[in-house]
Amino acid sequence: MSTKYQLFIEECQELLAELESALLELEIEPGNIDGVHRVFRSLHTIKGSAAMLGLEDVRELTNDLESLFDRVRSREIACNPKLVTLSFRYKDMLTEYLQDPEKGLPQDKTTQILMDLEQVLDAPVHAASRPVESACEDCGSCRPENDKDADILLRLYHLRYHPANKSFDSLDPMDFLSQMQQLGPCEIHASPELVPPLDSLEPSRCVTSWDVILQTGADEETIRDVFLFLDDPGDVSQFREINVDEAAKLRQAQAAQLSGLLAATNRPVAPLPADEDDDLELPEPTESSSAPSSSQPGSPAAVSSIRAPSSPAPPQAASQEASEAEPRKAPPAGGVKAEEIASIRVSATKLDDMVDLVGQLVIVQARLKQIESELHNPLLTSVSEEIERLSGDLRERTLSLRMLPIGSTFNRFRRLVRDLSSELNKEIELKTNGAETELDKTVIEKLSDPLVHILRNSIDHGVESAEIRRAQGKPAKGTITLSAMQSAGQVRIVIKDDGGGIDPDKIFAKAVERGLARADSRPPDRDVLQLIFAPGFSTAEKVTAVSGRGVGMDVVKRSLESLKGTVEIDSRPGQGTTINIGLPLTLAIIEGLLVTLGEEYYVIPLSDVLECVEIQRGDDEPERIAKAYDVRGELLPCLVLRNWYHMGSTGPEIEQVVVVQAGNRRVGLVVDSIVGQLQTVIKGLGRVFNGMRGLSGATIMGNGALALILDVASLVTELEQREVAGTGRNKRSDRSH
Repeated sequence: MSTKYQLFIEECQELLAELESALLELEIEPGNIDGVHRVFRSLHTIKGSAAMLGLEDVRELTNDLESLFDRVRSREIACNPKLVTLSFRYKDMLTEYLQDPEKGLPQDKTTQILMDLEQVLDAPVHAASRPVESACEDCGSCRPENDKDADILLRLYHLRYHPANKSFDSLDPMDFLSQMQQLGPCEIHASPELVPPLDSLEPSRCVTSWDVILQTGADEETIRDVFLFLDDPGDVSQFREINVDEAAKLRQAQAAQLSGLLAATNRPVAPLPADEDDDLELPEPTESSSAPSSSQPGSPAAVSSIRAPSSPAPPQAASQEASEAEPRKAPPAGGVKAEEIASIRVSATKLDDMVDLVGQLVIVQARLKQIESELHNPLLTSVSEEIERLSGDLRERTLSLRMLPIGSTFNRFRRLVRDLSSELNKEIELKTNGAETELDKTVIEKLSDPLVHILRNSIDHGVESAEIRRAQGKPAKGTITLSAMQSAGQVRIVIKDDGGGIDPDKIFAKAVERGLARADSRPPDRDVLQLIFAPGFSTAEKVTAVSGRGVGMDVVKRSLESLKGTVEIDSRPGQGTTINIGLPLTLAIIEGLLVTLGEEYYVIPLSDVLECVEIQRGDDEPERIAKAYDVRGELLPCLVLRNWYHMGSTGPEIEQVVVVQAGNRRVGLVVDSIVGQLQTVIKGLGRVFNGMRGLSGATIMGNGALALILDVASLVTELEQREVAGTGRNKRSDRSH
């Protein structure tokens, strides 16, 4: 796929996300004129981009929908649920189209949308929303400054399109110039100043530049959007707002230039007629608008009439006037000042490659530190410390490039809640908090599916229908709150609803029925609620398109485990359910605590570590896997890793206990010794070790040795299972080492 299409897809996806967000706001508040403008701008930019690439089917369909919202903007018709639903269908179809633009839009869906558009266009005018007519409604000076609903004032812009010496094989200037014409009436003057003599002219190369004087109500951002799909946006060498006097000077300069060229060939110049059909018309200028617009940023350029002069000005005078009209300092390529460029697009693949290189640098830095500790050379120590500091800063900066606000993911779920609650005939509102919380892009990409399943479960099983809620004394509209926050080196995501909650007794009875639990051994309610994550478990009475197959929550747990995350449920019947998810900030490089078991090294993620304590090893049942130690008067359940991995030999007399926390659980991991803190580059273990429990990856240390990274969440789960079973003896299981 060409670069043009890739850029179009990226831009269009962002515009469709903005379109969906604006439509959701309009559905809640149909009279929100700002929301209408957001929809209109998104559709207009999509239409312009599609036209630049010759995607006529997309351009025509978008133009029809844009025309409809133009009538909403001018208050000829009201924004109703039917129009919003129709716009959502357009958005969904275009999203599907972007997966493979070469196939084009599906004709059946396009035809149906066009038929529905015609029905909406025939809708009666909303009388209450008509603007009040005024005797001087066309006079810009009579409009109040704070009247946001007033007609958009037209402005004048000058831009120079100069694709110098580029081949026509990859260039069609008419694409860009026709886009300018769609923004409003404009004059296009071709400049022959760079045209060489005929004997040296190369027909396949563009040697012409164009000056465009554009009259439009669009803002600068909308005009600049047209530049995006040029092969080189730098071809637009000038772009500025002008007033009527500057426009007249530009036209005189162009006429003088053409006159001089034709005079050299002894050909007469016919004056342009005074009544051209494409004259630019604007309201009469006022005193406040007589100054050049460059001195009044954002002020409307009021023009009575811009016409070609009946006779060209003398070349010398025209040249002088043209030079005065030129800005003192030409802006950089693309017409955008350098200081205004706040961000650039970077391929995700390039970011991933950069993180890999930083990971290798961290490993090399660890090797350098190992060599320095062995040689004890002061100069080497100084260099090692400086490189350690720089590599640490580079690591933080590089990882921050991959961090994205989670709000972009949250916004997608507003549409899910809207559609699904409507399908189930429920009234549900989604509230979000902490949208600015940042996560690694890889984590965000893999987080979408688990959140979808949780939200669908909350909508279907959690929040009751409006009738039931009223009978229980609750508001008819249910609420689901989606929150994110950073805590202890992790991101906590909380999904809370005010529905009917989960009955632990019902869950336990269903688990016994399905053979997932024993009837004579009922665990605590907290553990019973975790049973909903078991494969095939469901409390639904019948299978529907939404739920009942026992797949969703199982997918949630497995997906979060693959992200090294945790999930916990807290629910009270009649009061609602809260699901807490813990996720690492990144999956690439972490800070770890290096420990040993025998001759082997292991890494515990530092974000999970609370403290380290020393314990005298007891002689009672030395092969036990699970033990409990008294730590400052509190009985702490511990997992003896030496026995867990069947190392066979006896550990040291003084054991080191690393106290960790997974969710709300605080447990201890018993190791032989603690080496210290280590920057860890996470490497996958491969398919051979997929069944290995208690490990999440591996890393290479400075001395070249391999260290395995412990999965604290799965180790805590193993310890909990042994507590429930009531045994800590060393039994062979599916783990191996």
